[in-house]
Amino acid sequence: MQDNARTIIFLIEGVVRSDWLDLLYRSDKHGRRRIIRTVYEICVWQALRDRLRCKEIWVVGADKWQNPDDDLPADFENCRLDHYAKLNQPLDPQIFVDALQTEHRNELGLLDEALPTLDWLTISERNGGAIKLTPLDMAPEPVGLRSLKAEVGRRWGTIQLLDILKEADLRIGFTSEAVPVGSRETLNRAVLQERILLVLYAYGTNAGIRHLAHGEHNHSEDDLRYVRRRYLSVEAARRMAIEIANATFAARDEHIWGNSTTVASDSTHFAAYDQNLLTEWHSRYGGKGVLIYWHVEKNSMAIHSQLLSCTASEVHAMVEGVARHGTEMNVEGNYVDSHPVYQAMLELGRVQKTIFIARYLRLRELQREITAGLNVVEAFNGANSHIRYGNGGGFTTNRRDDQELGMLCLHILQAALVYINTLMIQHILADPARTDSLTDADYRGLTPLFWSHVTPYGIFKLDMNRRLILTDTDRQRLR
Repeated sequence: MQDNARTIIFLIEGVVRSDWLDLLYRSDKHGRRRIIRTVYEICVWQALRDRLRCKEIWVVGADKWQNPDDDLPADFENCRLDHYAKLNQPLDPQIFVDALQTEHRNELGLLDEALPTLDWLTISERNGGAIKLTPLDMAPEPVGLRSLKAEVGRRWGTIQLLDILKEADLRIGFTSEAVPVGSRETLNRAVLQERILLVLYAYGTNAGIRHLAHGEHNHSEDDLRYVRRRYLSVEAARRMAIEIANATFAARDEHIWGNSTTVASDSTHFAAYDQNLLTEWHSRYGGKGVLIYWHVEKNSMAIHSQLLSCTASEVHAMVEGVARHGTEMNVEGNYVDSHPVYQAMLELGRVQKTIFIARYLRLRELQREITAGLNVVEAFNGANSHIRYGNGGGFTTNRRDDQELGMLCLHILQAALVYINTLMIQHILADPARTDSLTDADYRGLTPLFWSHVTPYGIFKLDMNRRLILTDTDRQRLR
C-alpha cells in the first residue's frame, strides 16, 4: 500500500498543477479514489510543453525549441577554463554550491532582521502566505526636461523620420552592411544607399514599398523591390541595428547618461494575418498575432529583438538576447516583469528566486531601480505605434523572413531615433548654463527616446545633401 502511495506521489509531483488536482480524481463504486486517465494525460502534455519551452528536456525532432547542447560554444570542452573565467564561476561545483548556500542564508537572515523596520512590507498569515508591498512614492517631476525638449523643437523644428534615418546612416554608415547575394555588384554605392534607406523605412513604418516609391526621389518601385530581394536580408538588418547601437554607446557622454550595464526585456504583441503559421491567439492581449521580444538598456537603446509565437518561451528569449545581442554593451543584469526565468533552472532556480525576492523585499532602491528599468521598455513599446503606423501596425505578410525584416527595420528606426536624439541633447547640454539648470530629478528622467519633434508622415522626401547640425564639429564644417 505504501509502495502504491509513493508511486502515485511520484506520478503527480511536477506533472499535475495544483489547480488541476480537484479534476484529477474520482471515486469508483467501492469508494476508492481513482485517477482519471484523460485528465492526467492532459496534465502530462502541459508539463511536457512547459519543460520543452524551458529546455529542461529535449525530444528528438522538436526543432522548434532546439537541442540545448547546441547552445554551448563548439569549443566549450577545450576552452572550459576560459569560459568559466568569463562567467566568473569556479570549476569546482562544490565551491559554487557552498557560495550559493551562504548567500541564500545571508539574504534570508538580513530580511528577517529588517522585517520589523520595513514599513512598505506586510506579510500576513494565510494559506500559502501573503506578501503585500506598498506602492513606491511618486518621484519628483522632472520639470526641466520640458524646456529641454522645447529647445530641441526650437532649434531643429519638426523633422521627418526619414531624415533621422538618413542622418544616422551618413554618420555611421550602417547601410554598408547590406551586401549583394552573389559576387557581382553593379549598382553605384550612393544610389544603393538611398534605396536601402527607403526600403528600411518602408518596412519599419509598415507603409510599404509601393507608397515609398511615390516619394520625392528618383527610385521606382521595381528599383526598391530589387534592392530588397538582393541586398537586404534579415542578417544584414540585424548587423545594421548592432552598428547603430555601438555608435550610440561610443557617442554618449557618460557624465550625462551614466554607465549602462543592465537591460530590461519584455514582449509586444503585433497583429498578423490569420493564415500565418506563427499567428496564434494570445489570451493576455486578446487577439491573434505574434510577439516581438525586446531587450532595451536603461537609456532606451534596443540591443536585441526577436520574433516569437504567442506560446513561445519568454525564458528562452530572455537568455537568447542577453547571450547573443552582439553589441559592445557589457550586460551584467536583466530585469523582467515576472520570475518564470528562474523556473528554467530547477532547484538552482528556486534558490536564486528566493535570494532575489528576499533582497527585493528588503531594498526599496532595488524596487525603484527595477520599476524604472521596466518603465523604459513600456516607453519603448509606446514609440512602436508612432513609428509603425502603416496598416494599423500589424504584419500584412505571411512570410517569416518578411516579418523578421519588418521587426528589424522597426528596431533600426528606433535605434536611429535614439542615436540622433542623443546627439541633439548632448549638443544642447554642451552649454554649461543649460547643464547646470537640470536637477537630479531631470537627470533621472532624461531619455533620448522622445518623438514630439519627429513625424513619420507626409511626403517621403530623401535629400542626401540636407544635413542636421548636431555637434560643434558640424557647425565648424558648414562655416
